[in-house]
Amino acid sequence: MTMRLTRAHHAKLAFVLALTATAMAPATSAPASTGGVQGPSTSEGASGGAAPDMAGGSPVLSASPYTLLGRTISFRGQLGTEGAGKTVTIEIISPRGKTVARLSATADRQGAYSAGWRTNHIGRFSVRVHRGDAQARASSTPTVSLITVYRPTLATWYGPGSYGQRTACGVRLTPHTLGVAHRTLPCGTLVEFAFGHRRISVPVIDRGPFTAATWDLTGATAHALGFDGRTTIGALALGRPAAAHSR
Repeated sequence: MTMRLTRAHHAKLAFVLALTATAMAPATSAPASTGGVQGPSTSEGASGGAAPDMAGGSPVLSASPYTLLGRTISFRGQLGTEGAGKTVTIEIISPRGKTVARLSATADRQGAYSAGWRTNHIGRFSVRVHRGDAQARASSTPTVSLITVYRPTLATWYGPGSYGQRTACGVRLTPHTLGVAHRTLPCGTLVEFAFGHRRISVPVIDRGPFTAATWDLTGATAHALGFDGRTTIGALALGRPAAAHSR
């Protein structure tokens, strides 16, 4: 009986250690979905970063993966036990390598730091954080995370009554067609949408909407986003063709 209890105890301990290791593993960002393929359902939880450096080396960074233009996105991190009172520099960098914002934060007694950026640009940005002093900057590798800022815009959805017909871009519309209507963007242009905790990239397949809204989502796209009605969502035109439509 004693031997059985010991093995069970060891098995339970190994299971707990495995769960702990999994929870501490760094998250990896999935690539953005493309061309009518649903992106991962994403909550505004922490993203990027690595396990805390208890020696006070490269700082850890966490931030919401996306937000809407004009809202403040918060960055939080940890310098480790030796980082109390140290400063960090957080740089938000555009795809072209331009620094659009530079933030500074000082770690508290536990080595934790935080800063906020009131977003004033749309697009995808890399966020680099490193120790503020020159010696630390030269000796440590910056921690990098990715964020996306969407333009808030009014959207509607359509489909019933039009299924079976061809759109202005030559696509036969069905209840399963992923796409969006826009007044001027070229057919096939990819657009990424964010609503609630979900994101999806779909191509422009039609013209419209013929209302005050900017976008008209197909029924399948609206369903994938959990969108039902007329409201504000986040939009980002990716500017690369997804199909060879030219109408």
